[in-house]
Amino acid sequence: MMLKALGEIVLNTNEENTFFGDKRSRMLRANLDALAPDAPIATIAQLKTDLGKAELKLGNELETIRLLRQCEKDYLPKIIAGWPKKNAFNLINSLRFNIGIAYLRQAETNNCCQRNTPESCIMPIQGEGIHTDKIASRNAISYFEAVLKHSEGYAPHRLQALWLLNIAYMTIGDYPHKVPPKYLIELDKFLPDEPFDSPRFKNSARKLGLDTFSLAGGVVADDFNNDGNLDLLVSSYNTSGQLRLFINQADGTFLERTEEAGLTGILGGLNMVQADFDNDGWLDVLVLRGAWLGSQGRHPNSLLRNDGVSGIAQFTDITYESGLAEINAPTQTASWADYDNDGDLDLYIGNETLLKGTVIPCQLFRNNGNRTFSDQAKIAGVTNERFTKAVVWGDYNGDSYPDIYVSNFDDDNRLYHNNGDGTFTDRAQSLRVTGPQVSFPAWFWDYNNDGILDLYVSGYAGDISLLAADALSLPNKGERSRLYRGNAEGGFTDVAPEVGLTRLNAPMGSNFGDLNGDGFQDFYLGTGQPQFRNIMPNLM
Repeated sequence: MMLKALGEIVLNTNEENTFFGDKRSRMLRANLDALAPDAPIATIAQLKTDLGKAELKLGNELETIRLLRQCEKDYLPKIIAGWPKKNAFNLINSLRFNIGIAYLRQAETNNCCQRNTPESCIMPIQGEGIHTDKIASRNAISYFEAVLKHSEGYAPHRLQALWLLNIAYMTIGDYPHKVPPKYLIELDKFLPDEPFDSPRFKNSARKLGLDTFSLAGGVVADDFNNDGNLDLLVSSYNTSGQLRLFINQADGTFLERTEEAGLTGILGGLNMVQADFDNDGWLDVLVLRGAWLGSQGRHPNSLLRNDGVSGIAQFTDITYESGLAEINAPTQTASWADYDNDGDLDLYIGNETLLKGTVIPCQLFRNNGNRTFSDQAKIAGVTNERFTKAVVWGDYNGDSYPDIYVSNFDDDNRLYHNNGDGTFTDRAQSLRVTGPQVSFPAWFWDYNNDGILDLYVSGYAGDISLLAADALSLPNKGERSRLYRGNAEGGFTDVAPEVGLTRLNAPMGSNFGDLNGDGFQDFYLGTGQPQFRNIMPNLM
């Protein structure tokens, strides 16, 4: 049943998926073909500009550049003739900026893809990551500099061009010394200070046979075959992306065992969370699907039971028979915990209420102890009904019952206190942990080793204009992350500024652990945003 459902999603992707397929490109070409011979030049230019952007999403950089430069050369001068100078330059700069983006994408394709090295496209760009084919980046530089030359102040579009100009110089090894001083942003602030007491990590994916071609998705590093070594399970946001299992051979290498593990045909998934939900000693996995797709994202998740046959990880999709597929909703986040202390792990799934106003509740699945689940969210009072980006469990007040923190996008966050009777009470407001208003990853941890759980909630400054403003110490509206230090009374105090967590960032993925062996937990943020302009460094 699951394979059929996932196959149908693949078949419908080209027409229904916001991020994949050529539907928009086909529509724009049809509109162009339907124009009358005497159609206004402005209409032609707008359609070709939109088509160029659509082609860029399909990876057709050369076609994008052709279309946009045609608009720049043939149509724009006629359109702006007689316009006020300011209005004319606003339109010119918008087009030039998009041409610069297209050239920067071409530079990435020609170098990060066609001439890939372990350091390719890792910010800050250095070493073997510096482009060998520099032509496209130099073209991007000329267009971003043109935008800056013909604009002033610190409007978002100018800050975006400023940020990308510095990155373009970095790609060809000319940062910072060849960046015009008036345009320089100190991106080297992202380099570690010396001395650096944490281990340096090198990208060894190619050496280990793990340099898969993928798109977003989740990664689980855990022991799926109970041999004491960490294996890797990798998913892809692409609806046709195959879930892949790599088994650790205990000699520094991995072997793919996707087919042997029974995973063939299990597709898609922006995130995954693992747990031994049936207490049989083998780690199972929940694959989460549909995030960011709105009404088209009602894809079933997959609960993959690990049967562990003959010491080999082997999975069976039991989503439908377990009761987890009665209501499908767009999601990318879930978390396991035994909220009723009956010895079985339960599951909380954070769903995305649709942008057009359709309310979609989160789901709290109580483990029935027989490999089935019952949704108790409404009874428990944890439906949330917001655009959920992270859900995490933690017993913040030490009463032996796990509580739930819910990070919501563009809304107040929730802290559902476990009442110990199957119900929860939202105490986020009274405990002053509702912010940031635009948040993403969150987690409970004990960052200061005082034996009391603390709470980290990331802000999401999802545009490079905000990061540029922050780097230049300019006022901006970006929300900063919160580090809520817990106390013995079950309360919290935001200590982010005093511990140095003041930089704007835009994480979508994250993890924490003791990286340098000093006994204190560190964390890593995987940042980004789908728009091509939003190139930004991950942070540790």
